[in-house]
Amino acid sequence: MRKFLMFYSMLMLSGALAFAQTQTVTGSVKDDVGAPVPYATVTEIGTKNATTADANGNYTIKMKGSGGLSVTATGFNGAKATPDQGTAAVTLKRNSAELSTVTITGYGIRREPKSLGTSVAKLSNKDLTQGKVTNVATGLSGKVSGLQINNVNSSVNQSTRITLRGNRSILGNNEALIVIDDIVMSRDQGGVILAQLNPNDIDNISVLKGGSASAIYGSDGSNGVIIVTTKKGTKGKPVINYSNTTEIQEIAYLPKLQNKFGQYGGELDPSQYPGIVYFPENPFVPYVPYENQNYGPAFNGSPIKIGAPVRFFNPDGTFFDSLKNGTYSAVPGAKKGFFNKGLTEQNDLSISGGDEHSKFFLSIQDVSIAGTVPKDKNHRDA
Repeated sequence: MRKFLMFYSMLMLSGALAFAQTQTVTGSVKDDVGAPVPYATVTEIGTKNATTADANGNYTIKMKGSGGLSVTATGFNGAKATPDQGTAAVTLKRNSAELSTVTITGYGIRREPKSLGTSVAKLSNKDLTQGKVTNVATGLSGKVSGLQINNVNSSVNQSTRITLRGNRSILGNNEALIVIDDIVMSRDQGGVILAQLNPNDIDNISVLKGGSASAIYGSDGSNGVIIVTTKKGTKGKPVINYSNTTEIQEIAYLPKLQNKFGQYGGELDPSQYPGIVYFPENPFVPYVPYENQNYGPAFNGSPIKIGAPVRFFNPDGTFFDSLKNGTYSAVPGAKKGFFNKGLTEQNDLSISGGDEHSKFFLSIQDVSIAGTVPKDKNHRDA
């Protein structure tokens, strides 16, 4: 009898073990618009049993129990599912807050900033265009520690020099490497191409400041890398955006100028310059750079000859002098009157849309800039 009971117990145990054997569950992971979510993590709840979906969001897992599945993916909220006859389809909703912490490091590779091992700064389009800049490079000024934006000239079409890690070479190029949508720009032309971009077309900019950026881009990345990612289309109905920005500039400060005395060359003896012709009606005195030239004879309104004594001869031997008649008097406001009022006008138009199969983004920008210096103008369509 005892042997029979032992045999019966073993038979029941083996039946229970057979009942608890693993089952194979297959399924797919998609987002809330039906697109596959690649490489999602599928875990059996309450265990360490897990698998990873493939590039098309499909997965297969052998479950040891009868519980459910937990599915997670970067940029999505997690979800749970209960297998039904060996299958389980899972839908994940996007997590925009989590996506904001992802940084594109190069060639489309996305990483969390804390996992890069290098100093990274990221700017959104809102950070870049909050001052309605017309030049992307000037929009970066003052927004990233260690980033220096130097204007090479002061015209309305400014050229810029961008450095991230200071001047590390005496003869080499010290400027940061510019990468636009995974395309590496020439070191000599990167800043020029960056200035031609429409700032409103940029989705975000990642700035790799550490020397380890060279591990991705080679020696050209040793001075730091500025990675520009432009906007892409969004799923949904077409959206049209239009904006206009008008900016007026005016000279604000000039040094105080006196209007009582004229200029005077003073001090030099004309006999020291025998090559200079002096006209009897206007003895010309050479300019003296180390003398105060702003306090000559007082303005008295008398007629004088204006200009240096230069005589021009005609082929027949006749001549005329460069001197012109004028009045020896002050012209208040002449310096400030030289400058114009600057006017900058931007017009931006964009349209974006798409569905689960394709997306599109089209934009155009017209920028017209007239500087405060006469004839200093620039026009750009991007």
